Amino acid sequence: MSKRFRELEPLELSEEDWKSPIPVGPADELKHGRLENGMRYFVRHCNKPKNRAALALAVNIGSVVEEEDEQGLAHVVEHLAFNATENFSNHDIVKFLESIGAEFGACQNAYTSADETVFELVVPTDDASSLSTAISVFSEFATKIRCSAEDLQKERGAVMEEWRLGRDSRGRMQEAQWKLIMSGCKYADRMPIGLEKVIQHAPAQTVRRFYERWYRPENMAIIATGDVKTDEVVEIIKQQLGGASAPSKPASPIPSYSTAVHEQPRYCALVDTENQQPTVHVTYKHPARRVATPAEYLNVLKDNMFNATLNNRLFKVSRQHDPPFYSAQATSEQVCRTTNCCGVSAFVSDTGYLQGLEALLTELARARLHGFSEREVEIALALEMSEVESLWLERDQIYAEDMRGEYVRHFLTEEAVVGREEEVRLNKTLLPMVRPEHLQAIADRYKSCCSCVVKAVSHHRAVTEEQLAEVVARVDKAEAEGQIAPWETADVPTTLLEDEPEPGSIVSEDEVPELGGIDLTLSNGMKVYYKSTDYLEDQVLVSGFAAGGLSEVPREHFRTCSLATMLTQELGTFGLRPEIIVDILMGKRVDIHTNTAAYWRSFGGEQSPLDLEFAFQLIYRLFTTQIQLREEDLVTCMSCLRDNVAARVRNPLTSFSERVRYINYGHCYYFEPPTLEELDHVDAAAACRHFSESFQNPAEFRLCLTGNLQEVDVRHLIETYLASIPQTDHPKPRLPSSATPLPFSFPDAVVRENVRAKMVMPRTQSLITFPVEILNPGTTEALQEMHWLAFTCQLLETKLLQLMRFKFGEVYTVSISPFFGAEAPSRKGSVRGDVSVGFSCDPHNAEHLIELALSELERLQAEGPTDEEIKTILTLEARQHETAIQENAFWHDMAVTSYQSRLFHKGEAVDKVFNLRQEAREDVRGAVNPKAMQAAFCRLFPHPCRDRYTAITLLPRGSLITRGLAAISSVLPSQRRSVSYWAALGLAAVAGAAFVALSTRSTRPRRLRSSSS
Repeated sequence: MSKRFRELEPLELSEEDWKSPIPVGPADELKHGRLENGMRYFVRHCNKPKNRAALALAVNIGSVVEEEDEQGLAHVVEHLAFNATENFSNHDIVKFLESIGAEFGACQNAYTSADETVFELVVPTDDASSLSTAISVFSEFATKIRCSAEDLQKERGAVMEEWRLGRDSRGRMQEAQWKLIMSGCKYADRMPIGLEKVIQHAPAQTVRRFYERWYRPENMAIIATGDVKTDEVVEIIKQQLGGASAPSKPASPIPSYSTAVHEQPRYCALVDTENQQPTVHVTYKHPARRVATPAEYLNVLKDNMFNATLNNRLFKVSRQHDPPFYSAQATSEQVCRTTNCCGVSAFVSDTGYLQGLEALLTELARARLHGFSEREVEIALALEMSEVESLWLERDQIYAEDMRGEYVRHFLTEEAVVGREEEVRLNKTLLPMVRPEHLQAIADRYKSCCSCVVKAVSHHRAVTEEQLAEVVARVDKAEAEGQIAPWETADVPTTLLEDEPEPGSIVSEDEVPELGGIDLTLSNGMKVYYKSTDYLEDQVLVSGFAAGGLSEVPREHFRTCSLATMLTQELGTFGLRPEIIVDILMGKRVDIHTNTAAYWRSFGGEQSPLDLEFAFQLIYRLFTTQIQLREEDLVTCMSCLRDNVAARVRNPLTSFSERVRYINYGHCYYFEPPTLEELDHVDAAAACRHFSESFQNPAEFRLCLTGNLQEVDVRHLIETYLASIPQTDHPKPRLPSSATPLPFSFPDAVVRENVRAKMVMPRTQSLITFPVEILNPGTTEALQEMHWLAFTCQLLETKLLQLMRFKFGEVYTVSISPFFGAEAPSRKGSVRGDVSVGFSCDPHNAEHLIELALSELERLQAEGPTDEEIKTILTLEARQHETAIQENAFWHDMAVTSYQSRLFHKGEAVDKVFNLRQEAREDVRGAVNPKAMQAAFCRLFPHPCRDRYTAITLLPRGSLITRGLAAISSVLPSQRRSVSYWAALGLAAVAGAAFVALSTRSTRPRRLRSSSS
């Protein structure tokens, strides 16, 4: 804990202060008020990022106010806003946003929930006209959205595609959970995404009726935060939005719908054949609580500490021999305007539903009967206080988007907002008040009589509602009879190292002036680069890396070695069991994780400068301790891994993604997922040995540090914990130029293929992939080609989005992703990669859209882009770069990739590598014009583009009759049909290495949003 934070005085709260709403503030920085028409505004300056403002138009209306024939129209109106208003048409708003560098995309600019609709923009402020125009856009949204039949028809397809995206197994389970919890009130039947029949067929007059009834100034607020002059922004708001008079018709009151209270639990055993995560959930409903006074805020802190303490116990239960669940979590949140939910959930084995449920309920009962120890509460307090200290350290570095969110929530829910310093002092005042008895009392809100909902989610009928009820009754009986024993706290070490190592030394030092850092060589051969910055006070990024990865492993040992990192995470990466590490580091902001990829081994993460010593101690342990292979931990780990591998086949995207990798990488073993048969032959002892050898010789590794190192004696820490790592002779340091390449290849001819999979809900996913080859790697020409490729990808994505979504309304979004991760750094002559175009759509439109994408790339190769399109992509790139260089991540990535580059390993100084990269960017920006971009499309992509590509499409497997009809229709003239099928979530990382995660995020109820425009 920093001295400045320790010395920060808590607040003195009188009895009146304690119960009074905290005034919105800070008073000396915030400009807020109400326009004559009733609309509210909040304007505040902040410094991050420079020359940017985060704007929001918050509408206090969501899907819950919809009538029967309006279900989904709150979300449809949100879409229409970006389609056409009285003064903007044909997506002129999107074009304007792109012209000022405010990229438009899925889930970036608006969302609709059950209770609100919020439009969000981030715009540059170094051009006064851009900010004024952006605010005028909100004025259009507030009162001038067009709702004509033509506008509505254009947007139906995009809304339907978003509707489909939420209909995968997880989406179906979340909807079922929502309806189960909300049963008995209107929220249950007002999902934000709405009904297909309404989206497809609602007439324009119905949409207009909804818009005019609810989009009224008194239901809205505009928020502007960022690098702005607050007085000037207030004047712009008054000019742009103050003139919009309130409708003459009196406003309809916004209704409030409470959820139904029930003393008897509700039970549901949900079955979805595509479910991949066997889980149990126990949820308890309570009326939503306002958070406006210090007393109300104290309740939030108590909830946070209860969850932290219970989660610590649940984690330790998951680490037991033959645990009842793989992982578990306690959460609490406001799920809608009137309801809070708290609860527990667990990821279980395919036969462990009842055991997992009983363990969750037993821990809640144990907390009610026996409470928590002083030590446990101290650990939770340290965790909370650590977060508060981070807020304090970065009190002058609040991001505009984060600040905007605070005032949006204040308008919608009356959440208290004050200055960062006052917030920190309030936390310092309230947190020490939390005692063990307060947390014990919170456990009373987790009783079966507290509107309890118990749910099991499986892929087959593994459990019944009656069995779930029996478990609840059994634990209730055990609690009533006092049969549940207190929690047993084991003694654990309090330090990571018993003794401080004998320090090593720094044997050489060089400045790296262009990057602004220092390069060190240590006595054990490790090399360290560090750069001190002031971008964020509480951040230091750490990356250690060495050449030589899984491509060096003999093929017969690949699967065993590829799972080494995951196995050791469960066994204890740093020579201590994970639960011991968690206890020692509770309240410390430390994260060191390891990874082994095809050509590199690495470790690192994000740390607080105050806790950097603990991060270095973990690195020391990584190199100096051996993985302890404990049979009981291994059994659990392998069981979970087998469950995950078995679950993959239930996902319709599995066969698709596997086929994509098979075709695009020539059946390369590295991209194949593990099979159950392979798991039977995994040698855990060999995996642990491989991991230990991978992180053994410090002379192989270079460490990069970027962040706030001004108040840290970083050199002392380096000598104490890094230079002291014993040097070994094995393994010998490798050079990237000697890397063994993966045996991959892209097809030489066109491959178009449909992958049919059995599905609960029909869905379609298409991926078009083009091979890309960059000549002369390790030269300035190759650096320039990478920038040309980035510009072509940005332009192609922009054009395809305009066509597929805005012109034809047949997709929700389009993504274009370049990938070069399969190529070895040792390859000479050229670097091979690929560029993929991905989208989901109606099954009947897939072929048409593939042709559309090919035709657009064909046109760009034949004609090139327009001057306006060139200006747009140059502006987008410049704005992205302006924001990026204000972040530690940019400079850290520059250092890491420069040290890993071919130029550096060919003998160039890292400073020169950095300068060459910057010069390449500037040279390409200066050369970009329509003719040069046309040449780049011809040079980088296959030319003609139809000569070499793959187009793989996932389609539902129909019945024999359906397939027969499809075969007949395939020889008939094609007809475009309306959207009527389900689509898949976008394929993530089809080119990534096979990986199966042990942990899972619970599908607990949340405030449902339909993030769209």
